Amino acid sequence: MPQFKDNTGLAWPIEIKVRDVERIKAHVTGANGQPVDLLAVAEQGDFSAISGSVEVVLKVVFWLCFDEIMANFDREAWDRSQADFYKMCPEEKQKTPLQKAADWFGSRIGGEQVLPLVKAWEEALLNFIPNPRVREAVLRLMDRETVYKAKLLEAAEKTALLTYEQNEEALGASSSNTPASSD
Repeated sequence: MPQFKDNTGLAWPIEIKVRDVERIKAHVTGANGQPVDLLAVAEQGDFSAISGSVEVVLKVVFWLCFDEIMANFDREAWDRSQADFYKMCPEEKQKTPLQKAADWFGSRIGGEQVLPLVKAWEEALLNFIPNPRVREAVLRLMDRETVYKAKLLEAAEKTALLTYEQNEEALGASSSNTPASSD
C-alpha cells in the first residue's frame, strides 16, 4: 500500500476505498469547480477535477487518511500547543474538531512531504482503477505531466540563473560607476 511520511516521521498509508468516493465527492471541490469524483477518474480517466492542483490532492489525501488522522489526533494536546496562537487569534479556538484535525494534519505536511505525498496518492489512484486500459492511459498522462513539469522546472532554473547573472552584471557595472565618497 502506498504511503508517505509526515514531518514527524509518522507513516500515512493511502488507499482508496469505495466509501471514500462519496466522502471526497461531498467534501472536496476540484480544480474545475466540480466535486471530485474518484469513480469518474477510475472509470473514465477524467482528471479535470484533480489535474494540476496540489491543493486539491492535499484535500483528497486528508479525506483518504481521515480515519487514521482522527485516531492519531489529540485535540486537547493540539489546543495546549496552540494556546499562544489562540490568544492572538481567539476565533481559531472556536474551530470545529474537524477543522482543528485538518490544521493538525496540515501542520505535519511541509514542503519536503508534498512530493512523496503526491506520489503515494498517484500510486493509490492507479491501484483503484479497475480497467487496465484506463489505468494505462492515466499512467501515460502522469508520465507526460512529469516530463512537462521537468521541462518547466528546467526553464525556470535557467531563467532564475540568467536573471541572477544579469543582476550581478548590472550591480557590478553600477558599483563601478558610483562616485567615491569624500571624507
